[in-house]
Amino acid sequence: QVDQPKVYLLESSKVRLKRRLKEKDEICLDTTNPQKTKMDKLIEILNSMRNNSNDVDSNLTTFMEEAQNSTNSEEMLSEIVKTIYHKAVTDRSFASTAARLCDKMSLFMVEGTKFRSLLLNMLQKDFTVRDDLQQTDVEHWLGFITFLCEVFGIMRSNGGEPFLVLVCPIYMCLRELL
Repeated sequence: QVDQPKVYLLESSKVRLKRRLKEKDEICLDTTNPQKTKMDKLIEILNSMRNNSNDVDSNLTTFMEEAQNSTNSEEMLSEIVKTIYHKAVTDRSFASTAARLCDKMSLFMVEGTKFRSLLLNMLQKDFTVRDDLQQTDVEHWLGFITFLCEVFGIMRSNGGEPFLVLVCPIYMCLRELL
């Protein structure tokens, strides 16, 4: 039997790895909203989704149905978008599933506000501060780029076209990775 070489991590790397693994497992949002129980149920469904799971499609459907039944305000829709976005950015392995979910919910609208618009605004917000993210929170920056690329690859406009508005930001982010 060949001995494997030992890998030693710097203390700061150990801390980041532990934090990342902890954040990856579960997400929790503090909501002082009276609809907290509805949001808790959505978070529970979201946390149960795994890319390699056989029941991802049924969980996507369950999440969509629950979201449609519990979303009655723009604020609630915004919380749903933030929750999905946060999980996708903090858990890169979830980015593809999150993009599929976002594609299915993209036309969902409450009080004249579309899910897709809120999602694109969040992507734009992180894009504008990407230099700061790169310096202060590399994991978030990489998660943002991963999710941005997944959204571009999976989501489509009403006409079935990819969101061409994302091409330049993706190109810039990928160029920055090099």
